[in-house]
Amino acid sequence: MEQLLVESQLKTKTLQQILDNFTVLSDIRVAYFDKDQERVMGLDKPVCRFCKCIKAIPSLRKGCEMSDQRAFQEARLTQQLVLYRCHMGLWEAVQPLAIQGKTAGFLMIGQVRKQQSEVQENNVLAALNDALKQARMSSEQIETIISAYSGLKVFSQEKLLAAVQMLKLITYVLIDTDVVRIRTRTVVESIRDFII
Repeated sequence: MEQLLVESQLKTKTLQQILDNFTVLSDIRVAYFDKDQERVMGLDKPVCRFCKCIKAIPSLRKGCEMSDQRAFQEARLTQQLVLYRCHMGLWEAVQPLAIQGKTAGFLMIGQVRKQQSEVQENNVLAALNDALKQARMSSEQIETIISAYSGLKVFSQEKLLAAVQMLKLITYVLIDTDVVRIRTRTVVESIRDFII
């Protein structure tokens, strides 16, 4: 039996326009990732200062990568949106684009600081403080990172859930209008196209 390759095909200009509009309206980063979880595109809204600080610490960057990988895996397996909290307390969501039972790619939003009770917020700050101490950060570095966290825009539960619902709707639009589609080819066809 001949092996089949599944390739995603994108209308990149239209996809970029949709992603840009989502970010402008929601003020939340969104990106499209291919089926192998490689970022293909998204509005070049800079990563927040807090996340830049966290990703500069190798042990904590690893935690970021692991949080995302678990979400991508769950989304691929369930073919459902996964809303999750990263290891540093911010909210993110991954929505798979399933076409004919195959994952063509993913939409991902994040990093959102959600409004919460004072007790919940204190728990997040305590966990953040502990993680930074374990990563051997100085008192000054910890203060800078906690200040960056405190400076993040806070989104209500309602706004976060509305963004998640819009992400689901965007998925349907991308698939129904063939902005994202898949093409199945045999290995022989793929090799022939590469040679020619």
